[in-house]
Amino acid sequence: ADNKRRQQYQRFAVTVPCDGFDPEQEFDLKYTWMEKSLTLAKKALKFGAETFTGGAGLSVEVRGASVLHMKDAKNAWMKYSAYVRAGAIGKEMPEFIRTENAFLEDMSGAFSVTDQYLKADDLNGFSATFVCGTRQEMHDSDVGSSTNFADCVKKGAEENAARLEKSPETTFFPDEVVIRV
Repeated sequence: ADNKRRQQYQRFAVTVPCDGFDPEQEFDLKYTWMEKSLTLAKKALKFGAETFTGGAGLSVEVRGASVLHMKDAKNAWMKYSAYVRAGAIGKEMPEFIRTENAFLEDMSGAFSVTDQYLKADDLNGFSATFVCGTRQEMHDSDVGSSTNFADCVKKGAEENAARLEKSPETTFFPDEVVIRV
């Protein structure tokens, strides 16, 4: 016991080398891609409410494109752009539309190529799928049990707040509603 008669315990720690594990890089990647996924979700709003209410989740796709313009044999240039589309899971995807969102253009590679050395793999394509459900559902299946992504998110926010208010000391709720990207 210590000088205040509190019982003390001896604690031991075992360390194990974690080859190839870089927590700083892992955090940076998670933060970066989370920001990018939020930008994609925001862009999906341009495709209408049906994108969020028409299925268990939504999919957003971005692709880079380049077009060769030629005035004559000695005057040629490339024009780069990004295209985006979004739709509810299980529904037909709409046509790609051009975006001038600088963040999406950067993701697509439109800002990082030079005309002189353009290769096909300089331009990128990305797809992000957003689904909503409980932690357990997200672990057990590809899509949660919800048939309406927007309703799941709204209801989940309310339920999560009530759950946290009821048990603020609890750090893990298997029935907590989450969004998986």
